[in-house]
Amino acid sequence: RLESHCEQVKSGFRHFAGYKLLVDLAQLSFYFGLAPISMSIAAFIVRKGEWTSDSETTFYVLNLTFMRIIRCCLEVSKSIVDLAKAQAMLQRVVQLLEVMDAFLVFEAR
Repeated sequence: RLESHCEQVKSGFRHFAGYKLLVDLAQLSFYFGLAPISMSIAAFIVRKGEWTSDSETTFYVLNLTFMRIIRCCLEVSKSIVDLAKAQAMLQRVVQLLEVMDAFLVFEAR
């Protein structure tokens, strides 16, 4: 019986670790790849047309815009991680409350 519970915990942790790894990799790529990603996107868009005197200004504007968009994505992903942590903590608290209620019912008997 204990082995089956242990396997459930291991399976749940593996499942959690897989998703956590994906979220952490996305956060790290946003954090460390902020400038290269935004510059690549801006350069790709600017180079699609002909190079004019306004192209440099367009590149800087697009670069700043994409940098801000990616920063927002990073903040959203951090918030999602915080929300997941809060949900996990809430589940633990609710489980503890249920156990405490069961003990109170048991003592009342």
